[in-house]
Amino acid sequence: MGNKKDNYQAAIKTLIPAFVFLILFFSLIGINTAAVSLTNLADVRVRGESTFNKMNVNNYAVNQDPDPAEPGGIVTVRWKIENTGREAVNNLILEVEPSYPLSLVAGESARQVIGSLESRQTGKEGVIVKYRFIVAGDAPEGTYEINLRYSADNGKTWVKLRPFNLDVKNVNLELLVSDVRTTPERVAPGKRFNISFRITNLEDNWIENVRTELELEKTTTTTTTVSLRSYPFIPVGSTNYNVIKSMPAGKSYMIKFNLMADPTADSNAYNLPLRISYKDSHGNNFSREYYIGIIVYDPPSYVLKLDSNGVYSSKKPYSPDARGKIVIGISNTGRGDMNFVALTLEDTKKISVVGPREEYVGNLKSDDYESAEFEVATHKESRKTEEATVRVKVEFKDALNNPVTQYRELPIKLYSRSDAEKLGLVLNENKSSMFMLYTLGVLLVMFWLAMIIDCIRREMSAHAKLLWLATIILANILGAAIYFLFGRKKKI
Repeated sequence: MGNKKDNYQAAIKTLIPAFVFLILFFSLIGINTAAVSLTNLADVRVRGESTFNKMNVNNYAVNQDPDPAEPGGIVTVRWKIENTGREAVNNLILEVEPSYPLSLVAGESARQVIGSLESRQTGKEGVIVKYRFIVAGDAPEGTYEINLRYSADNGKTWVKLRPFNLDVKNVNLELLVSDVRTTPERVAPGKRFNISFRITNLEDNWIENVRTELELEKTTTTTTTVSLRSYPFIPVGSTNYNVIKSMPAGKSYMIKFNLMADPTADSNAYNLPLRISYKDSHGNNFSREYYIGIIVYDPPSYVLKLDSNGVYSSKKPYSPDARGKIVIGISNTGRGDMNFVALTLEDTKKISVVGPREEYVGNLKSDDYESAEFEVATHKESRKTEEATVRVKVEFKDALNNPVTQYRELPIKLYSRSDAEKLGLVLNENKSSMFMLYTLGVLLVMFWLAMIIDCIRREMSAHAKLLWLATIILANILGAAIYFLFGRKKKI
């Protein structure tokens, strides 16, 4: 009995190591199986494109352009999306969550649909995503975080990544721009002109690839809109940019651009952007935008004429009592606007203004026409002539809001009463009287005939009818009037 018990204990002692070995073995198998399963799952990585390193799966450095970003500027940020797992991933979505001082450029969507990534789609096969941000103009210098997250199930669940860092810094451009000139100072539409300026290297070392460019077309981006503005200038005999390969410290160069204003350019003051960029001795790139003021001016042009003349004498020609109304018309024949136009009629030796002297016309756009009416009279200085002049003061503001005052003299014909009647300025008195007489005669004849007809149709004795008809016919209008007053009242 004792031997069996000893044998049993010895067997147990022998089996215990085997059991421990089996437990450890299956534990290792389980761990390896879990590792394989984890490895087989899709594993999404987001990396900075320019600093991508396949051996460093935690490299989250951001790739930004420019670097550093400037306050008030636009910065482009790129990331690379990879799948380092053994299974494909579908319905992948990437979303950025910008915060001050960064905001997305108008038209940019915070959420980008990546779609599918195959297993082990890494390195050059990765998907590049790009976002453009506007940096607030009042942003202090520093490093700011950009939050990013992704979803591998079409937005049902999200994985938030640790923040990406973006550098913002005010870049000091050590390049002086001076002696800016536009020749001529005022440019006429369709005419040539040139812009010249001096650039000086204020760096302590050489700088390279100094590029000066007139931005004749400029894209302006805000948080809500993107707009393209074209300036009405054309390079003539050269391009709109200049490149200096290298500049020693303290060296200056004169830059000159030959341009022509578009023939249809409006009179206005234009802020033409000038962008200057270069590379310093440490390989850093710098860029800054300046503005050059250009004044396009097309002098105002208009036509002033006497549209209507109603000045005539009630007596003979050259009489000092001639008076009447005149209408003065003004037409804007220039390209620019004429604003707040007013016409003032002044007295001369032969003409006096007897009514309001000033008439406000208003604004005249190109090819517009307006008129003003004045009442005038001649005086003794006009006795010996049939002609005189009126002096008109024209006041307005041009397209650049500059006040303009000009004087014009217009000839005016002084008519006699008979001349005015011939020209239809006034109705002829004789003709007027004759017309009234003819009208009255026609009315009397019609009245006479009406009384004869009335007498014939009226019921009365034959003797009375013959008597009244004789009275109407023989006494004419008088007879018709007697019949009208007495003959129709009672039967005879």
